[in-house]
Amino acid sequence: MLDCQVEGYPVSGNFHAGAMEWVGTLRAVLDASDAFRMLELGAGFGPWCVVGYLGARQRGISEPMVVGVEGDAGHIGFMEENFAANGLPADAYAIVRGVVAVADGVARFPKAKDPAQVYGAGPPLAVSGSERDPFNFFMQGNAHMVEEVVEVPAFSLDYLMAQFPVVDLVDRR
Repeated sequence: MLDCQVEGYPVSGNFHAGAMEWVGTLRAVLDASDAFRMLELGAGFGPWCVVGYLGARQRGISEPMVVGVEGDAGHIGFMEENFAANGLPADAYAIVRGVVAVADGVARFPKAKDPAQVYGAGPPLAVSGSERDPFNFFMQGNAHMVEEVVEVPAFSLDYLMAQFPVVDLVDRR
């Protein structure tokens, strides 16, 4: 565990992502005007929301806003802890319980027995039942770690993006 330790420069194999995701996130911060607005979809514990927020603050943007959208209630708890540990004020972020879908509504989502051990879940898509459906793919390898399948709100990207005049970055897991 790297509790309270500063990591070096991102390298291939870094737990969070490769260098390109770091570059893309920080480039979006640099390209933002006087505000920074970001959506992290399938946010897990919200690492890119924290990077975006802290990068924007370091750049001098006074009121960045980040939104983490996550279907797993356990991961939402981790996101809340991560935001608090990194000093994000409550008015600088929103945490949305749900998933991104083609249209607003309700979606099935696998609830992990132990959220710390399960990442990468997703709702069934329109091609549900096919081998390409991420839900079926996830369940094939992880069903033993799923407590139950629950219903969660589903939000279209149009709906999520309409909350802001401009969205500087959309990060998708």
